[in-house]
Amino acid sequence: MWIFDRDTPFDAGPELWDSWLLGKGGTNLAVAGGRLPVRLVSLPTVGNAVIRRYFHGGLIAPVTRDLFWGCRRVMAELVASETLRERHVATPKVLAAYMRKRGPGLFRACILTRYIENGVNLRQWIGETGRNRMQWREMLLRVAKAIASLHEAGCGHRDLNLSNILVTPERLFILDLDGARLANPLSRARRGADLLRLYRSLRKETGCLEPLSARERLRFLSCYSRLSGAPGDQVRAWLQRRWRLGRARLVFSRSRTVVS
Repeated sequence: MWIFDRDTPFDAGPELWDSWLLGKGGTNLAVAGGRLPVRLVSLPTVGNAVIRRYFHGGLIAPVTRDLFWGCRRVMAELVASETLRERHVATPKVLAAYMRKRGPGLFRACILTRYIENGVNLRQWIGETGRNRMQWREMLLRVAKAIASLHEAGCGHRDLNLSNILVTPERLFILDLDGARLANPLSRARRGADLLRLYRSLRKETGCLEPLSARERLRFLSCYSRLSGAPGDQVRAWLQRRWRLGRARLVFSRSRTVVS
C-alpha cells in the first residue's frame, strides 16, 4: 500500500520500495541518528529525498524488529507531519509512505520525506562549531523557539534529541515524527519530558553532567515559556524535580556498579 502527496509527481514501483525496505539504494546520511541509518536517495521527478524505515525500539526490538501490527504507526506520523506544517512548524514534507504486508495483519513500512539542503543536525553543529561557547547563546534561543512552536502546536515529540533538530541558516527543522503525539493542550509532563530528553542528549554529546550554565538554562527556559504559552515557573519547577531525581538515579546506579 502506498500513500502519496498529491502535489508531488512521483514514479517508483514496488521493486524500488522493496529494496529500500531492505536498506538498499541511496547513501547513508552522516550522523543521521535513530536506530538505523537514514538514506539519501535521488529520484528524477522529486530530486533528493530521505528514506527512513520503521523499526521497533526497547526490549522487544530484537524479536519484532521491523514488523508492525497494522499501519497505525505510519498513519500517526503522517497526521502529525501534516498537522504541524499546517500550524507553521518547520518539519520536512512527507512525500510518500509505503507499507508491505508480511503476514496476517503484519507490515513492514518506510517513509519518504523531502531532503533539506544546506543543513546539519544539532549534534553535527556542536561537533563542528558549537563548542565555541560564544556561539551557544544564539543557538539556544533558536532551539527554544523551535521547540516552543512544536509544543504550542500541540505536539509531543517523544524522541527529541540532538540528531532530530536540523540547523539551516534560515530556520531549524524538527525531524523524525515517528512516535509523535498530538494533544490540545499539551501536558506539562509531556513538554518537560521532551525538554529533558534533549538535555540528556546534550549531556551525552558533551560529556558534561551539566552542559549548560545556570544562566544559559534560565535564558533558554524564559524564551521557551514566553513563546510556548507555558508558565515558566511551573515548567522550571517540574524540570528541576525530575532532573534531581535523574541525577540521584545515576549516582545510585554508578555506586552499585562499583560495588558489584
